[in-house]
Amino acid sequence: MDKLKEADQQKLHKMGSDRARGRLMKAGYDEETVFSLDRSELLEELAKVMLAEAETAQYPAEGVQN
Repeated sequence: MDKLKEADQQKLHKMGSDRARGRLMKAGYDEETVFSLDRSELLEELAKVMLAEAETAQYPAEGVQN
């Protein structure tokens, strides 16, 4: 989570657990796995997803034209 920008870290901490679970499931995480995570694990996994999304946005797939 430390790799996230300060603003993103604040958003993450303010986000409700239900919303965080929904975002993880939308990202492809298994529902059973998501609901077994405690709050700190939930936020850590979501931080990983957010970092991956930011990296993908920074380096779009080849062949994609803007």
